[in-house]
Amino acid sequence: MKNVRVVTAFTPLPVTHLTENQYTALGDTLVAACDGNISVYRDRLDDMWLAKENPPMIPAAPRPADRYPTDEINVMSHIIQHNRTTWAKRMFDEHPECDVAVWLDYGIMKQGAWTGKTIQPEHVAEFLIRVANYDFHDMPFPGIEGKQPINVHGNNWRFCGSTHIWPRAFINIIDDEYKRCLREFININMCVPLDLAIWPMVEANTALPWRWYKAEYDHTQLTEFPHA
Repeated sequence: MKNVRVVTAFTPLPVTHLTENQYTALGDTLVAACDGNISVYRDRLDDMWLAKENPPMIPAAPRPADRYPTDEINVMSHIIQHNRTTWAKRMFDEHPECDVAVWLDYGIMKQGAWTGKTIQPEHVAEFLIRVANYDFHDMPFPGIEGKQPINVHGNNWRFCGSTHIWPRAFINIIDDEYKRCLREFININMCVPLDLAIWPMVEANTALPWRWYKAEYDHTQLTEFPHA
């Protein structure tokens, strides 16, 4: 059985779809579902690796006006997304006993209402048990669509960015390639993308044993995790 630990983070931004208290309540539900087996990071935006590189505060995709009142705040949310692998590496350093990092977004418990498959605490608990019992001959990840050409200025649904499963043996490769691909994207396009444009590049550019499984932004990210 693998030693599995959840990684998540919360940096408040002035978004319009959820208040800080609502985000905190969702995060508290996630923490409880993990039964203490979770690391929650609360870094300042200015301390994140991409923020230190002063990227152009221009989003690659159209701004969801119902969430972000300005383009700058939209890019701030992207900077946070692009810090996930950095937090996973930190967790592995802090927990040498851990074999597998599971990234779950801090607000993931809100997902699924629109499909009738809202994520519940039992979905998280059962998912973590299945991950712990997986043999990791490959590296599963949830996604909405199969491989498609990357839309630089639009949505890309190969990965569900709110859930990732990263074995310790692969995290340095994943982190290095993610940051390389993102820097290259920004240098070429002079804007900052969603993480969903970068993950398919990482998959294509690494020889890791990726294994896609069908999911949506609901509990299928967790319940459809493959059996060993």
